Amino acid sequence: MKNLNISNFHLLVVEDHARYMDRLLKRLDKYGYQNITTASSASEAREILSKSHFDVIISDMRMETDDSGFEIIDLVKNLKLSSIVIILTANDTVADCRKALKGKGAWDYISKNMSDTDAMEELHKSVQNALDYFNQWGNAQDKAWIVENTGYLLDHFRGQYVAVLNNAVIESAPDKEELEKKIIDKKLPLFLTVIQRIDDRLFQQLSAKFIVFVEGPTDVAYIKTALKILNRNDLLETIMIDTIGNKIGDQGGGNTNLKSGFAFLKEKRLIETKVLFLADQDVGDKDMPNKGEDYENLYVRRIRDYSREEKGIEWLFPENIWNEAIAKGFAEKTETIKTDKDGSHPPRKSYKIFDKTAFCNRICQERKNKESDFSGFREIIRILEKIMEK
Repeated sequence: MKNLNISNFHLLVVEDHARYMDRLLKRLDKYGYQNITTASSASEAREILSKSHFDVIISDMRMETDDSGFEIIDLVKNLKLSSIVIILTANDTVADCRKALKGKGAWDYISKNMSDTDAMEELHKSVQNALDYFNQWGNAQDKAWIVENTGYLLDHFRGQYVAVLNNAVIESAPDKEELEKKIIDKKLPLFLTVIQRIDDRLFQQLSAKFIVFVEGPTDVAYIKTALKILNRNDLLETIMIDTIGNKIGDQGGGNTNLKSGFAFLKEKRLIETKVLFLADQDVGDKDMPNKGEDYENLYVRRIRDYSREEKGIEWLFPENIWNEAIAKGFAEKTETIKTDKDGSHPPRKSYKIFDKTAFCNRICQERKNKESDFSGFREIIRILEKIMEK
């Protein structure tokens, strides 16, 4: 194990015994840890973790409840945090140890029932071993997030270096040195942060058998939620769903420039799998990239015909979803009269979303959905399955 520079490591120590906390902090200070935050309970730690990032969390096992340490591990998982969790407890049992390491995924389980010197030394070694491991192998969770969100990153950070932690971009800069300085200046944890340059090479890392590009991040959220609700996790594991960068190859590639986006992907040999652009109805024939050309693995599909006022994948939701959105102030509904060729005057409903983000959050995160709420998305599943069969 090499001697790591730990001056920028961020630690959260969760311990309810004040005297032991004091001894622990003094020893950690002697080892050189400088950025330490403390909490005396799992509930207090939850509040801190919702606002701050930490490389390592050292937690007692039994505080306000017997399983407080397990609660900390579960919290890290639920929040998709990259933090390492080390359990430090006086109530050490074989059962708890196995559960923490095998069942919950803690990095280590250390007993306080040895001399203070030995316990502290074991703790320091455990932290160093964990950090050495991540220094060698990297943060796999956030590396995977970068690959899965290639389209979004190309949309917003093309040509930039980004710092990713806990499945989110926390900083960006034109060069790596400037980015690292930003992270240190803001007292953010540098060690577990993944730094990546955002360019076309990201496409070469994709492992999905089928890539689906849609027009915006809310569309991504709708389709992923629909596949979960409709019990199609098999598709979620097989395909990658993302947005197409408006600046891809500096040639366009959003909803009105699909042709140049396709040409760029084919020219750069970035796509070896099947690719679908799932376009809204307002994409004209002149923008259809496979019009009159032979793109073996590239497809464009309109979802289906619908009125100009009802643009977007949102139209797939049933009326009860729209009524709820209207009641909550996310949308409004109007009815217009249009004379058909046979002289009839059927009213046509149209919807307008005021707050697309709030609408998406409600549907994809807050609401208890039923399969019937996403029945319209079965049409998208049929499109996916038909292309995958080819």
